[in-house]
Amino acid sequence: MISVSVLNFTGVYERESFYKDGDCEWIDCSDLSGVNGFCDEASMEEIEARISGLSGWIHFIDGGNFHYLSYLMVRKIREPFTLVVFDHHTDMKPSIFAGILSCGCWIKRALDDQPYLKKVILIGVADSLADTVESEYADRVQVFSESAAGADDSWLKALETEVSEAVYLSIDKDAFGRKEVVTDWDQGTMTLEQLERAYRCLESRRILGVDICGEANQDDSFSGWMSVSDKQNDAANRRILRMLRNGHKKPEGSIQ
Repeated sequence: MISVSVLNFTGVYERESFYKDGDCEWIDCSDLSGVNGFCDEASMEEIEARISGLSGWIHFIDGGNFHYLSYLMVRKIREPFTLVVFDHHTDMKPSIFAGILSCGCWIKRALDDQPYLKKVILIGVADSLADTVESEYADRVQVFSESAAGADDSWLKALETEVSEAVYLSIDKDAFGRKEVVTDWDQGTMTLEQLERAYRCLESRRILGVDICGEANQDDSFSGWMSVSDKQNDAANRRILRMLRNGHKKPEGSIQ
């Protein structure tokens, strides 16, 4: 049974091999334009058509500029759930233009229009952004900054006590330090070990789906060391995938 879906927008996964050890479905979106960082309604409909028949419950969705794809995943959910997000940013900015979905506003949009989303727990957010969540969301959003997550285990206890029975997990690798991964965005200081500890706290819940983004895409600023970052990110993806596969088989009731 296929558990992994790889969404190819930039070609970055063609330079990695973590997904080649088992069954995997490849969804090619490399022909789409105007979708890097944001998309309009027409592009959203096209992407949704391509992912409508996903078999995998683990979704690798390319670079951080495509984190808005998580919104398309969670709006398929038809039961109360908690969204747990590892990210160095809140992704709760207002949309710059009406009808435009972006990597910077997708969580805010989900909170605004997805009735089954009951709570969001953000982990690894930059200290400078931890207090920027609008007050209207205060009772539905809990933020653990990178320094708070590094100070003690209170954030892990929150996962154990405050997460609902059903969970969707979204991982942007920019929450982790440069020793762990390389991304196109400013990065935090969390470790993959902390992610693994968090996942152990969630294993008793029903994991409806997981997505992972944060690849480093070919860019002039990376000239001369892309091969090094590809290798590092490939190893991180392999470790994350092993964590997910070892922790769960395909969950009953998971979204497709």
